[in-house]
Amino acid sequence: MTTPDVATATAPTPPPRIAARVRRPGVCYAVSDDGVELAVIDVTHPAFAVAIDDAELRSRVAAFRRTQGGLARLPARLRRPLLRWFLRDSELGRRIMRSDGTFMSGMDTYLLKLGPDNLDRRFHHPIDRVIADALPALSVRLRLQDVATLIAEAAAPALAAAPGRPWTIVDIAGGPALDAANALLVLRRDHPGVLDGHVVDVAVLDRDRAGPGFGARAV
Repeated sequence: MTTPDVATATAPTPPPRIAARVRRPGVCYAVSDDGVELAVIDVTHPAFAVAIDDAELRSRVAAFRRTQGGLARLPARLRRPLLRWFLRDSELGRRIMRSDGTFMSGMDTYLLKLGPDNLDRRFHHPIDRVIADALPALSVRLRLQDVATLIAEAAAPALAAAPGRPWTIVDIAGGPALDAANALLVLRRDHPGVLDGHVVDVAVLDRDRAGPGFGARAV
């Protein structure tokens, strides 16, 4: 994987400060810049694949709207302090709240995509699991899976038509670039052999070094 910061991409893996809580068969693990060992998301693996039909998705959306109704009616000057108090013991909640008015970092968003059963040891509060299983987190997991599949399906004919041609995926504000990496996994699963002979380069354009650094170690 190529990133604007070559030193980050080629640095040796730091020793894990916090080891993975559980190791699942067939799942790879990589260490983040801050020394946390995290599962590497692979949407072709049952631990990360999201299978949900339209009826269940509509039910989840309706349930989420019901739970958010009362809170949404509160004025912002009351809603924000209340949320901060409610999420005060949740590591995942604090990461979400600190993005208020701006955006979540690539690595914080990555944590939402792991799913409740793949969170590391820092996320021990019950609210962390509730957040990781809630509709917003499910949505980003579905988006990752869909984008990876769309990239794979769009690229497969071109790769088959040009054997051996190098392929560069440019990921703008890509963070760990797991959409690109998972597109390769989907290609390998759904189009066996189509990647043979191709040199694939993932170029991540991101001002935050932590996401691309983790992505480089993950692949």
